Amino acid sequence: GNTLSSDPEYSGIVGTLLNYHDYDYNWSEAQIIYSLGVFLDHLDPGAAEGQKYQISYLKYDNGLSELTASLIKQDGEWIAN
Repeated sequence: GNTLSSDPEYSGIVGTLLNYHDYDYNWSEAQIIYSLGVFLDHLDPGAAEGQKYQISYLKYDNGLSELTASLIKQDGEWIAN
């Protein structure tokens, strides 16, 4: 969360992630994937090329839902898989 706080694209929406530990309807799918990649860089900084993760996360949009994203490290970046 703190890494995203300094990014102008995320500074207005990162509060829900920091305060409630979930995403809300203001987050786009691309923003969620990017932020999960930031988390994976923290969790596994030495992840090898081709490393895959499935991550469950919470999103609030007229109620709380648990969703799962699949990411793969490709060309040094985490992308949706």
